[in-house]
This record gives sequence, C-alpha cells and structure tokens, in this order.
Amino acid sequence: MALVIFLILLIASPATGIDPRLRFAIWNVGQGAAATLIDDKTCLHIDMGGETFPKKLIIECSAKNNFLYLTHFDWDHMNFAARAQAQLKNICLGTTPAKKISRRKALILHA
Repeated sequence: MALVIFLILLIASPATGIDPRLRFAIWNVGQGAAATLIDDKTCLHIDMGGETFPKKLIIECSAKNNFLYLTHFDWDHMNFAARAQAQLKNICLGTTPAKKISRRKALILHA
C-alpha cells in the first residue's frame, strides 16, 4: 500500500510535468483514511473504508467516472463500496479479491 501511495504522489508531483489539475485527496473517514486521485473526468479511489463517508467526496466525484481499488476486503471497505455504489454514478471496482470472500461481500461487489 505504501508503494501505491508513493507512486501516486510521485505522479501527482508538479515536478513531473503532469497536468496541475490532477489532485490527490486524503479523506478523513474516522477510522483511518481514504485516498482519491482526482482529475477533470475521473476519481480513482484507493481503500475507501472507515466510519464516515465524506460528503465532499460525493460533491467532487458524483459527475465523474469512478474507480475503486481495494488492497483488502475487510467489512469497513465493503460498507464503503456499497455506499459508493449508491451515491456515485459510474463506479467500477478496479480490483478483485485474491482469495474467496463471503457471499455477502460478493453481492456488494457485484451490485
């Protein structure tokens, strides 16, 4: 996970010459944090999960294409995935579980 965040920060760095409209947001979600890479058309969410769903994330990303990448499939992430599917249009799961998950989690991911 640390490598993923490092690469995103490197890509989003002004020194790389990448579009300055590309932003990296870290959301306070109560327990831990969630991260999103945002540009004009896309929101790439990494490990959304926690106690509260950030309202600003909905404002920032509701009209964009959304991709959710999870490093693990714990229930806090599953609950956020379900809320994201309900509140963000055009959301796609960018990762799949490496091992078998419960039927309830599979139903959330394929809703």
